[in-house]
Amino acid sequence: MLDAAKHPLYKGCKEGHSPLSSATRLMTIKTDHNLSEECVDAITEWAKDLWPEDNLLPASYYEVQKLVAGLGLPYKVIDVCIDNCMLYWREDENRNRCRFCRKPRYQETSGRVPILYKRMWYLPITDRLKRLYTSQRTARGNEMACRASSRWRYYTSFRRRSVETFSVIVSGFCVRAPECVPRVMHRWV
Repeated sequence: MLDAAKHPLYKGCKEGHSPLSSATRLMTIKTDHNLSEECVDAITEWAKDLWPEDNLLPASYYEVQKLVAGLGLPYKVIDVCIDNCMLYWREDENRNRCRFCRKPRYQETSGRVPILYKRMWYLPITDRLKRLYTSQRTARGNEMACRASSRWRYYTSFRRRSVETFSVIVSGFCVRAPECVPRVMHRWV
């Protein structure tokens, strides 16, 4: 994967254009414009024909995926209701209908494999934060930059003043919209 980041896309191309940068840009375009895999295949085929023959552009969406997967960014695919009412996740993972709108999870097909109506890709942030803060150099740099900033000093002074002046904090906790119940928490200073 590091080779894909170091080598130029083809001889004589602009600096900074590599197979990895092209693959990530293609994935971004696919996501931003909701393109199908066939469309990305057509774009890569057209670009390979357009550029010199020795170019290193991935030839298909599958190759783009393999290249980007080498970055080590984990993701989870979660099934979603058609109307975005609920996620088919954890205790609802085996449901076939939405709990709220009662719409089916899968399209009706004559084949053996059920076809989902909708799914989402969840990018967990915890692994990325762990990776960022395992390096002492980056962790120390982030911590020092935060504490040295003028906004941090303003925040801490504002926080001290707000705790001294306000004794009651009102907040609303909501499980579902009809069941919203405001709760009052007293904070004694």
